[in-house]
Amino acid sequence: MGMLAYARGVGSLGYKTESVGTAITQDIDPVPGARVSVHAFEALASTTAADKLAFMVSLDQTTTNGAVASAAATVVLTSALAPAGAAVAANDVVVFEMDDGTYHWTTVSSWTAGTLTMVVNDAFDDSMADNAKVWCLGVSADAGHRVFQLTSATTSTKEVDAGIFFGAGKGSPVRVHHPNATGAAGAINYVSYSLIEK
Repeated sequence: MGMLAYARGVGSLGYKTESVGTAITQDIDPVPGARVSVHAFEALASTTAADKLAFMVSLDQTTTNGAVASAAATVVLTSALAPAGAAVAANDVVVFEMDDGTYHWTTVSSWTAGTLTMVVNDAFDDSMADNAKVWCLGVSADAGHRVFQLTSATTSTKEVDAGIFFGAGKGSPVRVHHPNATGAAGAINYVSYSLIEK
């Protein structure tokens, strides 16, 4: 039985680029009860041999400790996050479950371990209830992400029906990260994925 037999939905990310030196990112929100299975992608590398397309997965998870108001940028967590075995730090990617059913993607501005208090770089665009879910994806270089080496100034394509990369588990977010490092700008041309019950 192929992996697609477990699919409960499909999705795709379209073309995106940025000025060279600015990372290109595309986000797949969590879907309760479903795991992301990436089965095809195409990306153009910038003119550097160092570009790696990273499929960033959740490396740790916790919840909010207390309700948080819309437009706030400070949140207290139930437990410390430790992506890739290290304490959460500035610039780590974090995702929050909002009261309106959306997900807020941002990065860490600061973390105070003693009080489990996090300040984020982008204020929350809705309120959060006590015990709302929080995921930490760390940074693209952290161990645990799914990484594909790109060739300088070349378009790379890969397709595997059974799945190339998978999310960390059901109901878990995925970020596609292209460093777009130097020279001529690169691009994420497309990413196709399924939401599987496995």
